[in-house]
Amino acid sequence: MKNILMFILVATLLSSCTKTKKQEQKEEKQEKQEEIIDKHTSQTSLDWAGTYQGVIPCADCPGIEMTVKLSEDQSIEIKSVYQDKDTEFIEDSEFEWLDDGLRIYSEVDKQKYYFKIEENQIVFLDQEGNKVNSDLNYTLQKQTSEN
Repeated sequence: MKNILMFILVATLLSSCTKTKKQEQKEEKQEKQEEIIDKHTSQTSLDWAGTYQGVIPCADCPGIEMTVKLSEDQSIEIKSVYQDKDTEFIEDSEFEWLDDGLRIYSEVDKQKYYFKIEENQIVFLDQEGNKVNSDLNYTLQKQTSEN
């Protein structure tokens, strides 16, 4: 009788260890999958270098024709032409990727620029790096070499 009880106790302990090991393997696999997903960012997965153009809203003019050139060396050129005004700005600087790998940041003469990098387009963001809370279009399209 003692042997049977001992056998049942050992079998129960072994089965609980097996479940724990299986659970650990499942958790490790899930962590690896999450890690792989986390590495897919705009910075690592998209062909982001190039020229982007579009017209973004303007408070005191019909719009701002914006051209943004992003280079592999993380330099940025921002050209802003205010429609119906004789005003044009061309700013050269460096940009840096934010920790999320989806957005970039540049500061030129105390003017902050944030852009979200997407497939074949970038989105102009607000001064804190968030989406502009508006129904208006803040998207600049990537230009092909033919444009």
